[in-house]
Amino acid sequence: MCLAKWQPTRFGGNRNDRRQDRRPMNRIERLLGLKGEARVKYLDGEFQVLIPGDFVYCAVSGQEIALADLRYWSVALQEPYASAALSLQRYRQLHKSHSGAG
Repeated sequence: MCLAKWQPTRFGGNRNDRRQDRRPMNRIERLLGLKGEARVKYLDGEFQVLIPGDFVYCAVSGQEIALADLRYWSVALQEPYASAALSLQRYRQLHKSHSGAG
């Protein structure tokens, strides 16, 4: 029997609340070297892995992005995006109040 552990985030609450589709790793996954979610610092043109892992979650869609496939992020917001379209969607969400002014 495997019981999921409650994992507090640094912002409070339960990490599993926002990632309900992600279950805790089991022994087999650990033996195969799967590490789970990475903690990353996003820089200009590169990123720095702070806590090793295999993926990060897209800030817009919530889908997993393998670190090898990570191409889009915001340095200012420290958020990763799964695609250029999702990055643009996030930009438009944040700049709604500025659009349409003329």
